[in-house]
Amino acid sequence: MILPRLSLLLTLSSLIASCAADFATRNEVYSCLRTTTKGIAAHTNATSVLASVLYCYDKLFWISSYVCLHELAPSKVGQLYPYLDEYCEGVLPDEDTLVEYYDNATETNWVVDFYSLAKGQIVDAPITPNKTAYAFSMDYFVPMYTEIENGNYFAKAILGYWGFIMVFGIVYNFMSKATPGALMSVQINFIRKHLILPAAITKRHSRPIPFIGYMPTRIQSLVVFIHVLMNILMVSICYYEYKADNIYGYSKYITRLLMLSHRSAIMSFGQLPLVFLFASRNNVLAWITGWSFDTFNVYHRWVSRTMFLHAAIHSVAWTMYGHNRAYLDLYWAQPYWRWGAAATIVGGVMLGQAWQFFRQHAYELFLATHILLAIAFIAGCYYHVTLIDFTFEEYCWAAIAFWAFDRALRFVRLVLNGGMLKTSFEARGSDVFRADIKYWKTWAFFPGAHIYVYVMLPTGFWQSHPFTVFQSNLPGEEGHIILLGKKKHGITNSIYKRLANSSSHRSDLRIFVEGPYGTHHHLHAFDSAVLIAGGIGITAVFPYALELASTNSGKQRVVVRWVIHDEDALTWMPQELNSLLANSAIDLQVFITAPGTSSSPTTEKLPLQSDSDAEKSSAASSNSLALASPSLQIIHQRPDMLSLIPALISQPDIASGSVGVLVCGLPGMNDDARAAVANSLELATGKVEYFEEAFAW
Repeated sequence: MILPRLSLLLTLSSLIASCAADFATRNEVYSCLRTTTKGIAAHTNATSVLASVLYCYDKLFWISSYVCLHELAPSKVGQLYPYLDEYCEGVLPDEDTLVEYYDNATETNWVVDFYSLAKGQIVDAPITPNKTAYAFSMDYFVPMYTEIENGNYFAKAILGYWGFIMVFGIVYNFMSKATPGALMSVQINFIRKHLILPAAITKRHSRPIPFIGYMPTRIQSLVVFIHVLMNILMVSICYYEYKADNIYGYSKYITRLLMLSHRSAIMSFGQLPLVFLFASRNNVLAWITGWSFDTFNVYHRWVSRTMFLHAAIHSVAWTMYGHNRAYLDLYWAQPYWRWGAAATIVGGVMLGQAWQFFRQHAYELFLATHILLAIAFIAGCYYHVTLIDFTFEEYCWAAIAFWAFDRALRFVRLVLNGGMLKTSFEARGSDVFRADIKYWKTWAFFPGAHIYVYVMLPTGFWQSHPFTVFQSNLPGEEGHIILLGKKKHGITNSIYKRLANSSSHRSDLRIFVEGPYGTHHHLHAFDSAVLIAGGIGITAVFPYALELASTNSGKQRVVVRWVIHDEDALTWMPQELNSLLANSAIDLQVFITAPGTSSSPTTEKLPLQSDSDAEKSSAASSNSLALASPSLQIIHQRPDMLSLIPALISQPDIASGSVGVLVCGLPGMNDDARAAVANSLELATGKVEYFEEAFAW
C-alpha cells in the first residue's frame, strides 16, 4: 500500500521538473515563427492570412521557418516540428516531408534573400529571416519565457520547502519513537515550551475563535508564515529587464503585466497538487510524519489561500492587459479564457464557503458543496491550460491522481471491512448511542484508531462521520469494535431519535466502515502515562489505558482522569470501566461537573452497573442499581486543567521519570491541557510529551 503512494509522489516531482525545461527550448523557435510570419505576410500573397493558417497549411512558411532556424539557431531545428505538430493537431504533413521540402528548396536555390527584396515586393518563394525582426522577437520571447521558467523554479521552490518540512517531521517522528531521550535537553524544552506546543494566540487551538476559525499552534503558524512569505516574495522579485523595442512594441507597463500574470499562474498551478494531497485521508505524509489530519488540514487551508491569491493575480493582470490592448471581447470568445475565469470564480467561492462560520453551522452542506466545487475548479484549471497548448496540465493530473488515489483507497477500505454491515445500535443515556461493529478482521485494532461510518439512512447515507473506536473485551464480543456517538445535528440526531422511539432502545442499522485511520501514540515508551478524557473522549483514552495496564507489568504508572457532565455518562460503557477499576495498575478518577457542583471537591465511592443492568435502566442514574463490582472514585468538581495536570506530573512517583500526556475532550479542555503541559515540561526529570486526539476542522 505504501509503494503506490510513494510512486505517486515521485511521479509528481518528475512531472514538475519537466515543466520548466519545456519553454526555454522554444525561445528561438517562437522568434523564428514570428519573424517568418511577418516576412511571409509582407512579401507574399499571404498578407491577410492568419498566423495559425500559415503555421499549418503554408509550404512557404514551413520552409522559411526551417531556413531561419538553420541559419540563426541550428541547435533548435529539431524543436520546430514537435511544436507545429502539437499546434496544428495532426493537420501537418509528417516531419520527413517538411525536411524534404527544405532540402529541395536549398538545393535548388529557391530560397530568396530577405535583404534583396524591395519594400512590398511580392515573391512566390521561401525567404531568409529578417535578422532585425528576429532580434526584436528574441527581445520579447527570451524575457517572457524566462519568466515562465522562473515561475516553474519558484513553484518547485515552494514544493521543496514543503518537502523539507515533511523531512523534518519524519525525522522528528522517528527520533521521538526510537530514542525519546535524545530530544530531552534544556534547549529543546525551551523550544517545545515556547514554539512547538502552545497555540498561536493565547490558549485557543481546538476551540475556534468566532468568525476567524481554528488557530494553528505556534510551530504550525511559523510553517505557514514562511510559506506565505515565500509566495509574496517570489511573486514580487527578480523580474527580467524588458526592452521597450521588442517585436510587439509593448510598453514596460504591459510587459510587467504579462510577466506578473505568467509567473503567478505557474505558481498557482504548482501548489495545486499540495492542496489535494493535504486534504486527503489516505495521505502517506500523515503516516510517516505522525501528524494528525487536523495538522494537514491547517496546511491545506493556507496552501489553498496562496494558490488562489496567485490565480487572482493572474486573472486580474491578464484582464488589465486585455483591456489595455482592447482584446477583452476577443478573449471572452475563447473557451480557454472562459474556463480560466470560471476556475478563478469557483476558487473564490470555495474560499468564502470554507469560512469557519459555515463549516460550523452546516458542515455536511459545506462538505458536499466543497467537493462539487473542487471538481468544477480542477476541470476549469485543466481546460484552461489544455485549450491553449500549455504544459501545466501535469499539475492538474498530479492533483487528480492524489484525489483519485484517495477515493479509490477509501472504497477499498469499505470493501475490506466487509462492505455493508448489519450493526446493532443502542441508546445509552440521554444523548449517546453505542454501536457494536462486527467488521471483517482485515486489520489489527490499535489504540488511537478512528473510522468513518456511512449509515444507510435516507437522511444522510452519503455522509461519512469520524468516530474513535475501542475494542470490546466483553464475553462473546472479543474482537468487535465499539463506537460511542453523541447526538448533535444531522445523522447522529437521526440515529438517536430512531433508537429513542424504539421500545427496546435498540435498532439494527446497515452501515459501511471506512478505516482504520489515526496514529498509535508511543505512550508505552514513557515511565508514566497521564490519560485525560472529557465526555465521549473516553473512547480514545480507554484502549490506551487497557493496553498500557496489560503490557507494562506494573512498571508504568497509568493515571486516568475522566471529566463528565453527570452520572448519566457512567451508563455508556460500565463493563469496560469495571475492567479498568479491576486493574491495580490504573489510577482512575471521574470528575462530575453537573450544575450545582461545589467549587470545593467532594468525593464518593460509587459501584458501577454491569451492561445487563444498563439495559434495564437505560437512561437512569447509575445509583439506581448497585452491584458487587469495583467501586469508582467520583469527585464532584469541575477540574482546572491548568492546575490538575501540573499537580499530577509533579507527584514524586511520576516526576521521577518521563511522562506522556494524552488528552481527548471538548475543545476548551484540550486547549487548557495543551497550555498546562507546555508549562509543566520542567516538572519531571524525563521528557514530558503531549498527545491530543481531536477532530477540529
